[in-house]
Amino acid sequence: MPAYDYRCRTCDTRFEVRRGVDEAAKTQDVETGTKASPDDPERAVMGVEVQDDAEIKLPVKVEYSTKSIGGPSAGLPFALEIYNALSDRSLAKGHRIAATGTIDIDGNVGEIGAAEQKAIGAREAGADVFLVPAGNLEAARTYAPEGLTIIPVRTFEEALDAIRGLPPLDGSSQQAAR
Repeated sequence: MPAYDYRCRTCDTRFEVRRGVDEAAKTQDVETGTKASPDDPERAVMGVEVQDDAEIKLPVKVEYSTKSIGGPSAGLPFALEIYNALSDRSLAKGHRIAATGTIDIDGNVGEIGAAEQKAIGAREAGADVFLVPAGNLEAARTYAPEGLTIIPVRTFEEALDAIRGLPPLDGSSQQAAR
């Protein structure tokens, strides 16, 4: 592939795109152009948007509203709530559980920003348990108010196991998920 000249504000550019994350991933040649940067007309820019290419089919219809939720840090809580709604048992066992973390197609929980503020907000909202990405554990623990148990998780399964391992608070162990 020819070298890209960053000084050319209207050049056509060819590059190869790999769709997938492993060596067997499909590749595709893409041709695009550049334009002058809005901030510096002497500099060429090109935009690229990366997104997941997954089609997920569930056996039931799932509807949700994000209202004032912004950003990917609600991935884990959404996944847990969908799981809980599809289960015939309550996972919480009387606990008020807050969670944060991105989640990928394989169930891996990713780090988020502002873990400190989210720990404080979780307690202010009445939570007694806060699930956080393992990479955010120290920040969340440092600012966690008294009475808030911080549990680090790396995957959706770890989050479920952590919740299932909580002792019942309200005698709901008969109905709790096992």
